[in-house]
Amino acid sequence: MGPPGTTWCDDLAYLETTKLSNAAEGATGEQYVLDNGDVVGATVFVPGGGDYPDAGSMLAAIDAAVDKCLAAADKGDYGEVTSEPISGLPDGAVGFKFTNASSDPVEVGSVAFAETDDGRLAGVGVTHYGSGKAPTDVVDLLSTALERAGDVPSK
Repeated sequence: MGPPGTTWCDDLAYLETTKLSNAAEGATGEQYVLDNGDVVGATVFVPGGGDYPDAGSMLAAIDAAVDKCLAAADKGDYGEVTSEPISGLPDGAVGFKFTNASSDPVEVGSVAFAETDDGRLAGVGVTHYGSGKAPTDVVDLLSTALERAGDVPSK
């Protein structure tokens, strides 16, 4: 299961849940729905075979999927969606924050991806609904995921 934060972005959701999760030995991840309805998740994807021989090819596919979603959002295909890159990520990481004002309540999500020390790909996400602040910062969550990714066994 891919990290949360992609409910409006069909291309990225498909990439995470179907293509990246099926590469090589698959993916290991968890999502947690908090009492207030917010979602926090992290996944370690294993590259190999097919279109994704390494984490770099996975990051390139993520960039392409996000670009397609943003182009569709600019045309109004997703309603009132805005997006911006996330700053403060490690070198080579990709991430974005989005706000879906068409959702009721407003949905604010962040996702980020980076290569782990052992060549896999860590993906994290936080989705927050309504006013107030998200339960955790995605930059901090990615940092923790990268520190702990070595403890996550491959399937």
